[in-house]
Amino acid sequence: KKNQIIVVLPLPCFAQDDGCGEFGVTKPKGSPNLSEYKDVIKFYANKHNIKVVDFKDKFPVPKIRGNEGYYFDGLHPNDKGHEFLAKLISKEIKKMLN
Repeated sequence: KKNQIIVVLPLPCFAQDDGCGEFGVTKPKGSPNLSEYKDVIKFYANKHNIKVVDFKDKFPVPKIRGNEGYYFDGLHPNDKGHEFLAKLISKEIKKMLN
């Protein structure tokens, strides 16, 4: 098969509708939230026939800014989160190769 690309959408994060990751920082008026960023990514990926995967249902939205579940700080995956994400991506690659 020819080279294929998979775009993984950003994972859910703490305060994702408030600028995601800008803890303690006031979001500039008119700045997009996470779902708006994801919509733009999906639009351009689809325009170029690039496969898009969204693991939002696999990664629960963190309730705190600290180390919880799959997250180190409510935004970035911790070791457990990276391991789980790698398994999910691996499954998507295998699907593409079949």
